[in-house]
Amino acid sequence: MKERIKKFIEDIISEQNYERLHRTTITPIRGALKDLRWRLQSFFFTARRRFSSKMAIHVYAVCYNEEVILPYFLRHYSAIAERITIFDNMSTDRSVSIIKKCPIAKIIPYDSGGELRNDILGQIRNNAWKKSRGLADWVVVVDADEFLWHKNLIAYLKACKKNNVTIPVPEGFGMVSDSPPSSDGMIFDEIRSGIFDPLFCKFSVFNPNLIREMNYQPGCHRADPAGKVVFDRNKGLKLLHYRFLGLDYVLKRHSAYRERVSEYNKKRGLSFHYTRDPGYVAEGFIKKKSEARELGFLIKGDQEISGSGNTRI
Repeated sequence: MKERIKKFIEDIISEQNYERLHRTTITPIRGALKDLRWRLQSFFFTARRRFSSKMAIHVYAVCYNEEVILPYFLRHYSAIAERITIFDNMSTDRSVSIIKKCPIAKIIPYDSGGELRNDILGQIRNNAWKKSRGLADWVVVVDADEFLWHKNLIAYLKACKKNNVTIPVPEGFGMVSDSPPSSDGMIFDEIRSGIFDPLFCKFSVFNPNLIREMNYQPGCHRADPAGKVVFDRNKGLKLLHYRFLGLDYVLKRHSAYRERVSEYNKKRGLSFHYTRDPGYVAEGFIKKKSEARELGFLIKGDQEISGSGNTRI
C-alpha cells in the first residue's frame, strides 16, 4: 500500500519534487505524530501510576558468566524491586541456575555468536526497559556488577517522584578488594573500599513513563535522554561498581573477555581495555588498590532499603 501511494504521488509530481515534499512535509508530520503519540502515552502511564500507592521498580541487566557476583546482585535488588529481567549472553558457568533461584527474576537469553557486541548490548539497554511503561515508577538499567545504593532508596525515589525528578544521578565508585566476596549477606557490607570515578556516574535509574529515549552510548557511560528530563544530583545516591575483586579475578575476567571482543567492537575502538597486556592490567589493579579508601557511607552501616528483602540466593 505504501509503495502504491508513493508511485501515485510520483506519477503526479517529479521525483525531485517528491523528495523535497517528503523532506519538508511528510517527514516532519510523521515525526510530530510520533511525538504526540508518545506524549499521550506518557500522560496515560503517569496518570495510571499515580492511582497506585505502591512504588514499583523494575531492574534490567545483562549477564555473561557472572556466577560470582549474581547472588549479591539478586539479593540486593530483590529487596527493592518488583521485577528483575536479566539478558543472558549464553553463559557457560552457573549464572542461569543462580538466576532461576530468584522468584522475581526472569531470564531472556540472547546469542551474539560468542562475541562481545556493543551494538546488540546497545539495543537491549536502550529498548528493553520500555516494556515497563505504565507498569513501573522507576527502571534500573545496570550491569550485573553495578549496585544502586542509598541509605533509604525507596524513600528517596518517592521524594524524586513527588518533586517531578525523572533521572536521579548517582555518584559512581569503582569498588576494590583483595578477593571476591564470600559471605551470604550484602556485598557492600563485606567490600567497602572504593574510588570515586566519574565514568560510573551513569544514568542508571529513571522514570520510564516520562523518558522517551535514553540513547545510551557504549558502556552506558554517556547518554542523551529525551522526554521530560529533570535531573537530581543528590550525593546520597551511589552506583557501586564491583569490578576489581582481586587481581586473579580481574586477570581471569580480562582473559575471558579478550577472546570475545568482536571485529565490530575492534573497528570502532570499543572494549579496548580487555585487549591490554596482562602486565598492564595488573599494574592498573595494584594502583587502584593503593588508592582505594573505605567509604564512609558504607562504614556507617545504616542502609534502610525497605522492601521484601527476604529472598535468599
